[in-house]
Amino acid sequence: MGVFKKTIYACALIFVALFIISISVGYLGAPDLSSLQSGEKAVIQQVSFDGADHSTILVNAQSTSSKTIIFSTAIVRNSEQQTIVAVCPIQTELPSYKNVTVAVNLNNILTSGNYTVTLETTKGNKFFSPLFNVQ
Repeated sequence: MGVFKKTIYACALIFVALFIISISVGYLGAPDLSSLQSGEKAVIQQVSFDGADHSTILVNAQSTSSKTIIFSTAIVRNSEQQTIVAVCPIQTELPSYKNVTVAVNLNNILTSGNYTVTLETTKGNKFFSPLFNVQ
């Protein structure tokens, strides 16, 4: 009977550990469900630089909904998810089912490393980019 109790105890500990891990990772990779309620759906396809000086990033976004989206803020974070800069207002309109390139002037503040950019809409929805690298 002692082995059975130890097995149950071990399984419970594993379950608790997996639950804690899923909560701590969930805030990074979970989709923002508020955008589904407002009808705003978009994908940031890529981030590139306008020229070799790294002063302006070009964020390519594609609408996947029937509503026009207006981006109001761009937030750049490093690989540790620390905010490096928030640029607002950007006021870029993304028509339904179209692509747009959002130019964000960063004034050469990025050093070498990996970054992400988040575009926030006037309705408060957020769309996240894949990692981009500064060398």
